[in-house]
Amino acid sequence: MFIKTLIIVSIFIITSYGVCSSAKPIEGKIFESYKNLSLPKSMIKTIETLYLESFKTKDTVRVREQSDAEILVKLKRKSLKTTIRFVPVDKAPLSDPIRFNLPLGGGVIQLGEHINSKVSGRFKVFFDISLGEKVSVDVEDFKKNMRVYFLGNSKKRYIKKIKLGSGCYSYHDVTQFFNKTVHAEGLLVDSENLSHVSTLAGQFVFVFPNLEDLHLAVIKFTDSQNRNLLCRI
Repeated sequence: MFIKTLIIVSIFIITSYGVCSSAKPIEGKIFESYKNLSLPKSMIKTIETLYLESFKTKDTVRVREQSDAEILVKLKRKSLKTTIRFVPVDKAPLSDPIRFNLPLGGGVIQLGEHINSKVSGRFKVFFDISLGEKVSVDVEDFKKNMRVYFLGNSKKRYIKKIKLGSGCYSYHDVTQFFNKTVHAEGLLVDSENLSHVSTLAGQFVFVFPNLEDLHLAVIKFTDSQNRNLLCRI
């Protein structure tokens, strides 16, 4: 049945996004590959359903001949190429841009190893995702059918009556938010009161169904230096 332990990290679209910076990006540390990550069964079911709906739209002949279980058994999982970039807006939390060239399919980024949380300041997070060189897919199809999910891993808390944290163990479809905001502008976060940890902690899951293939990436942000803000490590 599909993938007993489905593993993935954060995607969105294709060519590089972001602001220009004269400073050469520092290479960030990758602490784990996506193979160490897992998703809840309910989220796996959501992704299976997304894949089946896409398959039935694109191959009406085989749909009449095969059950859902038979279609899922033949599914081939492919890994997306992922690069994450931290670009400073204020110089305080990081002095230069940082680039994370993640393994195929994603990986784990430790925020505390790269962000100076002792000082307040803003930076943007850019997600550069692609299908890889040997995959031939229409760009517009990729844009239209890519889905982005976020599985939260930060406890809810209040700072000056403002709620921070995504909550524990729940996931959300954030595709529309990525399309409208992150795609063009990056995700703006602030290190004040460690709000960047509460905003980013969790797993971004990128999914693109394409006939027999399901292209996946999972990007996990965590911070072992601020465990008290996390639901789990």
